[in-house]
Amino acid sequence: MTPVTIGIVGGSASGKSTYCKNLPAHLSDYRVASVKMDDYFRDPLPQMTSPVTGITDNDYNHPNSVDHEKLLAKIKELQECGEYDIILVEGTLLFCYEDIRPLFDLKIFIDLDSDVRMFRRVKRNIDHFKGHEKLGDFNWQAEYYLNYAKHREQEYALTTKVYADVILNGYKLDDHATHVVAAWVMGKCRGKPADETIHHNN
Repeated sequence: MTPVTIGIVGGSASGKSTYCKNLPAHLSDYRVASVKMDDYFRDPLPQMTSPVTGITDNDYNHPNSVDHEKLLAKIKELQECGEYDIILVEGTLLFCYEDIRPLFDLKIFIDLDSDVRMFRRVKRNIDHFKGHEKLGDFNWQAEYYLNYAKHREQEYALTTKVYADVILNGYKLDDHATHVVAAWVMGKCRGKPADETIHHNN
């Protein structure tokens, strides 16, 4: 049987990675593979000129920032290898790609206020790049989000919410948000018809 493949999208720091870590705990009887879009950024990255400052910097938030052909090939490889029952794919830009969207049996968008996401993102990145002169600096992280990432998100990632089958509240990703999706996935794995209340938006 083809693995149940789930795409999980949302703005930066909306809770995508946390949700992808928590969901498999409710699917312990199944073989689960996870794919992160962030592992497929191009090098070098495309450049973006900030509409606020006019300064050019690396652009992590444009669809062309991702080597989406390699990402597409990886998803298909996992679907065809016969080793997994469930594949979780997460990333801000996944739903931007017309050839990747149809691969998902369920498309999830995690919605969270942009101010909360900015706080989470800056804190996360400072912790991750601690000791790095540039990337570990609070002011640089905050200014990059406000001058670059925020504008690209509004242009691309956030607009793809229209393709989601399910929109989750980023404040409440535990409990019901996990149990309901896990129950749907387990039913799908057992060959039961998908819940008719979930309509697919290609």
